Amino acid sequence: MQLWLRAVELNAKLICVTGKEEAMAKTIRGNKDGENGENQTYTIPGRGSDIPRQQVVKEVKEGQHENHSVYKRDGVEYVRAKPDSQQKNNVDPDQ
Repeated sequence: MQLWLRAVELNAKLICVTGKEEAMAKTIRGNKDGENGENQTYTIPGRGSDIPRQQVVKEVKEGQHENHSVYKRDGVEYVRAKPDSQQKNNVDPDQ
């Protein structure tokens, strides 16, 4: 079993005790769990389905998920996939 150190505690990328960095997320899905359907948490395959928005925003800003960017709406920062020609990998694929 691999043990992972928490990025929150280290303020760094997740690192396996073997010294290998965790792979960047290819897909990040918004959970639409806010009062008006906004994404307050995100799902990252292999990490879980309730990762707080602030944590994912921080990781994207630190360059941990190079296929995603941060945008601000009404003063609140959110994560979204960088544009490409595939709708299936969008944070909100139905929009």
